[in-house]
Amino acid sequence: MSLGIPPITIDGGGMGDGAYSFSEWYEDGTDGYKGPQWALLIVLALVGMHRS
Repeated sequence: MSLGIPPITIDGGGMGDGAYSFSEWYEDGTDGYKGPQWALLIVLALVGMHRS
């Protein structure tokens, strides 16, 4: 952000508000496990899967 590049946010699976601010908050709730799974899927999609 300090370089002027807009950040992206990934839904963490829970509830939250105020991302990238001093008033940011997050609560896992019952779907909190989904955040790390979604992050891994995004990374895998960006890297791509190469077939031999």
